[in-house]
Formats: sequence, structure tokens, C-alpha cells
Amino acid sequence: MKKLIILTVIFLSAEICFSQEDSLNALKDWQLKGYAQSAELYSDQITAIKYYSEYYKRNKNNYDIAYKLADLYFKIKNYQKAKPLYYITYKKNKYKYPKSIFKYGQTLKAEENFDSAAVCFQIYRDEIIYKLKKTEQNKELFLVEKELKGCENAVFSSKSDAEKITVKKLNQSVNTSYKESSPIIWNDTTLIYTSYMIDSVPVININTRNLPNEKYYSAKLTEDYWQGGFSAPKPFVNLKNLSMSGGSFSDDRKRFYFAAGSKDIYGRVYSSLYVSTFKNGKWSKPKKLNGKINSKKYISTQPAVGKCYNPDFDVIYFVSDRPGGYGGTDIWYTVYDKITKKYKDPVNAGSYINTPGNEITPNVNNETKTLYFSSDGHSGYGGYDIYKTFGELVNWIPPQNMGKPVNSSFDDIWFTQSKNNDAGFIVSNRYRNTNTQTEHCCYDIFKYGVVNKKIIEISDTVFETDEQILSENKKKKTKQISANTIVKLHIKNNDNGEYICLAADTTDNNGRFHFKIDKNQDYKLTIEKENFTPTSLILNSDNLIHNKSDFKSLTIIPLQKEPVTLNNIYFEFNKWDLSESSKLYLDTFLYKIMTENKDIVIEISAHTDGIGDSVYNLVLSKKRAESVVKYLTQKGISKNRLIAKGYGEEKPLVSEITENGEDNPEARAKNRRIEFRVVGLVINR
Repeated sequence: MKKLIILTVIFLSAEICFSQEDSLNALKDWQLKGYAQSAELYSDQITAIKYYSEYYKRNKNNYDIAYKLADLYFKIKNYQKAKPLYYITYKKNKYKYPKSIFKYGQTLKAEENFDSAAVCFQIYRDEIIYKLKKTEQNKELFLVEKELKGCENAVFSSKSDAEKITVKKLNQSVNTSYKESSPIIWNDTTLIYTSYMIDSVPVININTRNLPNEKYYSAKLTEDYWQGGFSAPKPFVNLKNLSMSGGSFSDDRKRFYFAAGSKDIYGRVYSSLYVSTFKNGKWSKPKKLNGKINSKKYISTQPAVGKCYNPDFDVIYFVSDRPGGYGGTDIWYTVYDKITKKYKDPVNAGSYINTPGNEITPNVNNETKTLYFSSDGHSGYGGYDIYKTFGELVNWIPPQNMGKPVNSSFDDIWFTQSKNNDAGFIVSNRYRNTNTQTEHCCYDIFKYGVVNKKIIEISDTVFETDEQILSENKKKKTKQISANTIVKLHIKNNDNGEYICLAADTTDNNGRFHFKIDKNQDYKLTIEKENFTPTSLILNSDNLIHNKSDFKSLTIIPLQKEPVTLNNIYFEFNKWDLSESSKLYLDTFLYKIMTENKDIVIEISAHTDGIGDSVYNLVLSKKRAESVVKYLTQKGISKNRLIAKGYGEEKPLVSEITENGEDNPEARAKNRRIEFRVVGLVINR
């Protein structure tokens, strides 16, 4: 009977809470508490904070309310307000509120105070966890070790010499005060994204039960300025009373996959996958995928289309909380057969990607077979971090954190790349909202770009021409490249065919260089940079001036003292034949490097783990290295530029035995690898 009375009070108070503005001072304590509980019931943290805060002002010794208020602030990512409340509850009764010191550490981590945060996590691990129930200890230990490793990685990364990346928030015509998400690059000047297009955090009204929905919008690029708020072109349609999420095209651009769903007033999310088909010059109406992919009980959202070993298959990766996963939301996939036009049953993408935490926002680069996704279950800087891995279906290498500044101590999701892979967009809540109550509540879209990249783009006429020599081309043209790069121009000696160095320029701080050239001559353009192998391109004066389409990217790669692991080369057990996916990876990575850097000589080395006979492992590794060399020579790479070496188990990266004397399968997997390194240059080529 008592519970019934309490529930009645809560529901009666809810109507008042959401429908009118009462003076907080005029409310009694029981009313404040009832209103706050009503707001919690409907997942309205902002309103709940309003009433709990007033209640706590009057009842400073009520640490249950202090802890509840801290959790509410934490949920809306107002860590500044949550931090002192967690500290107070920990100091007053650390065993009644065991998570206080852990959450306090997370707020410190969000402020990038990684050393102090690590101390808090260690206290939670050493003093608190052993007091918990046995069923809870493993889960909490996983969370603690993840956070500790994230702190360690963050400190290390801040001292590293990573390639410089700039991250800049798009302007207010794109980013409102609430939430923007799901960036999709439609073309060079059009960005598709989703937005509520409202300027404040919505407060739930239980009388109308109207909730805003995310819709597709587009932004147009004009002179480096993105103007947002335009309607989106087809196939980006907005379904009635549903929020749109993500979107991805099949490789042949004939199918567009997206997700749409809704959120009820209790905070429960419902979402399904849809597909539109391009046929006879038109996009079809969206069609929901079958019931095995979409379930009324579980979420299916954020599709990303990849490829695999069979060109007749589309692989649609998506996010779901269905049973059979590793915890929270996982990345799953279904395969679409273009021949039968049917979808296979969903499969979990595996434990290398998925964790007991949450994995979201997958995106696939099919050229490099790279999967990008966000996770709060891997060790990161805080909240969701963006990771990348290589492979397909369930075969992946351990994910790598994308590092700063792509990642921050807040949430970073929706990694999206442009065609040349050196720029794109991410979504983050790293910068504060002007509303101090909800300072980090809402996601915005950021543009990122790589500075001082290792790829020199030659997409236009790259030389200033001398007007006296080339009178027909009076317009001087320059091309910027990264600073401290030496560009040499060699002219061909038609008597013996050799190229003689004509001039050399070192780029200034603006990255500009120029040469005088003559008509009807052949030239060799050589690009050099300290600690990189030189690369060259054969051209003639007509190419340099008139034919812009002949210029392509020239890749200069480091002179490796240490070998580089080829992460996507797989062999079956005791076999040395290359799989089709391994060949595709070689085509898009190592073969490209060898064709663009025609002077380098590389060593291909193969390594095994320590299981089995050492002599047999040496032979097996040599055969595997030779299979890579054979494939590259069949593609036209000179055998003189390739050296096959098998090292067997001689050069392990890590110990395969733990400190406890147990076998370590993950270490053995790291030791089984194919590597390459530049060992020299071809002379008198």
C-alpha cells in the first residue's frame, strides 16, 4: 500500500513538474523529491537535477541524494559539477558508495589530469573491489584496468611525435546548441549530416509526449566555409516520426543503407535498418531489412558497407545490443548476396573489436580494408574513443587508438574520411556548450585534416614557368608541399639517356618551389626529405604545363631502421599460400609503395610463434616470405628489389609465457607476422 501511495504521488507530481514552472522555494522537501523522481522516470536528467539540487541545498547531510545528483551530472557529462559530489560521498562512506572514487577518477581523466585519475583507479582496485560481491569483481576489475591503461596511453601519447592533425569545429550554421551527428561525405562540396535543428536541450512533456527527431540535412562548401541547414538530396529521405542515423552506400552505389528509429519518453531506443535501391535512374522508397536483422526487442543501427573475399557480397556492419554479444552494444554484420538478393543471418564481428563495453559508429575504408569504430570498452582517453583495425568479417587485428587530437577526454565518434584519406569529419562533445548546466551534453561535427603528411599531392602544374622560354604560358603556377622537402629537377641527356640534375629547391616555410624549364624536353622530378626514401616521376615539358591529369600522388616512405608489420597478411595453419584477402591488401598497400618508389629495395621477412619444431618453423617462414615476393614479381615488381627472409621463431616481439608461467595466445598471435623494411636503393637504374 505504501509503494502504491508513493507511485501515485510521483505520477501526480509529474504532471505538475512538466507542465508548469513552480517556484522552487515554495515547494516542500517531499515535493522536490517527488518531482525529481518523476523526471528520472522519464529520463529527463535536466529537470531531475533542478529539483534534487534544491533538495540537497536544504539537506547537506543526505549523501544518498548527493550521490544521485553526482550520477545525474555525470550522465549529462557535466563533470565539473559531478566531481565534488563524488569526492564528498567517498570521504563520508566509501563502502556505501563504492563507485565514488572510481567516478571521481573518471572526472579527473576528463580534465586530462591522468596521473591523479590513475591514483583514484588504483585506490578503487586495491581498497574497494575486494569488498564487492564475487559476481561483480571481474566486471569491475575489467573497467579499472581499462581506465588505468587509458591513463598510461594518454600520458605516453602526449609525449609522442605523432603526425600533426588539426581538428576544428564547424560553424553555427551546421552545429546548433543541441546535437549534430552522422556526417556523410556526399561529394567534394556537400556534407550530409543529421540534426534536431533546435537550440536547446529538449525537456520532455508527458502530456503531448512529443519528442524531437533527428533529420538529414546538407551543408555546402564555399571557400572553406560550410553553410549548413539545407535539405538533403535523395536517397537521404526523412521518415515520419523517426530519427535518422548514419548511412552508407554499397561499392557499386546501387544500394543505400541507413537506420531510423525512435526514443520513448522512458529513454528506451528502437531502431531498424533500411535500404534504398537505385534502379532505372531513380531511388526506391526505403525498405526495412528482414526480421532476423531487425528485431522489435533489440537495436539495429549505424550501418557501414564493406567488401570481403567474394565480390558478389556486400558486408553490412551495424550496431546492435542483441544477445550473443560481448556486452553493451556490439558491432555485427550481415552479408548481402547480389546474386540471390538475400541477406544472411547476423554474425558478431568478434572479440578483437567488441568488448564488455559499447562499440558504435563503424565506418569502412574498402581500399585499405580498414574498419574505424568508436568504443568505451577499449583503453582510451575517456568516454568513447575512435579506433582502427584491419581485416574483414570476424578476422581482425587488435584495434589501434587513433590518438590525439582525433580523440579527446570526452566522446569521439563517427570517424569519416575524404577520398584521399587525409581529411574528414568526426563527431565530439569536447568543447563546452554555452549552457553551463549541459556543457558537454551535445555532439557537434568537427573537421580534421593532416598537416605535413607523407604524401605529396601533385594535382596541378607544379612549376613556375619562365615567360621568356614558354611565352604561350604566361601564368605562373605553384604548388605547396610540406616544408623541408627537397625537390630536384633532372633533364634528360638525349645522347646517353641519363638524367642530369638541373636544379634543386628546398621548400620555404610556405612550402613553395619553382624551376625554369625548356620546351620539348624530358624531365625527372625527384622528391627527397630527411629520413625518407627519395621518389621520382618521369615527365616532359608538355606534361608539366598542359596535362594536369597525368599528375598523381607520390608517396615517400621512411627509411626504416625497424621493420613495418603487414597486418593483413594471413595464412592458414601450416600453409604458405596467400589468401585472396591478403593479395588484395598487398595490392592496395605494399604494391602501391613499390610502384611509386621505383628505387627502393625491400626485405620481406616472415616470423612464426614458438610452438613446434624450430627447424620446421624456419622453413615455413621462408616459404611464406617467398610467397609474398612471388606475388609481387607476378605483378611486375623486379625480383632484384625484393629479398625474402624467413626467421622462424628467432625474433619474437613479446614473450609467449606470462609471469605466471602460462601460455599467452595473444602474444603468440603478435609474433606470427609478415614484415617489410627498406634495406637499400637501386643504383644506376
